[in-house]
Amino acid sequence: MTRLVARSVAPILTAVAVFLPAPPMSAGGPLAVPRNHPIGTKVNAFRAVTGIPAGVAEKSVPPALALAAAAPNPVAGFAKIRFVLPAEGWARLALYDVAGRRVRTLFEGAMPSGPRVADWDGRDDRGGALPAAVYFARLESGGAVIRAKVVLLGQ
Repeated sequence: MTRLVARSVAPILTAVAVFLPAPPMSAGGPLAVPRNHPIGTKVNAFRAVTGIPAGVAEKSVPPALALAAAAPNPVAGFAKIRFVLPAEGWARLALYDVAGRRVRTLFEGAMPSGPRVADWDGRDDRGGALPAAVYFARLESGGAVIRAKVVLLGQ
């Protein structure tokens, strides 16, 4: 008589997060990790199965243009809008209504790189109080444009 025995079968390949120095690079890409390396067999198996190189050359990533939402958001009175310029040069930070009309320019001109803060008092360029609505902060610099939503409560 034959008995069937149920056994759990371990997966052949499991995902493992290991932080090791990147393998040496050659002109054609990463070199193979030697099999005698503690993780070599798994890394080479991962490459064979997925076709994804396990090592990636590190590149210098320039800082990016960044714009944070207004704080506080929703705005009741005054708000601070934080942004980062990756390089020195011309920049403009303006607020637009949902129809795309520019209602307030907080800054326009030459500015050094780095983190900055602009204050907004809930008013338009003429000094008039803006109605409660959704507005969009738009930061332009170096050919890049980013936006953040700002909700203004009644004043």
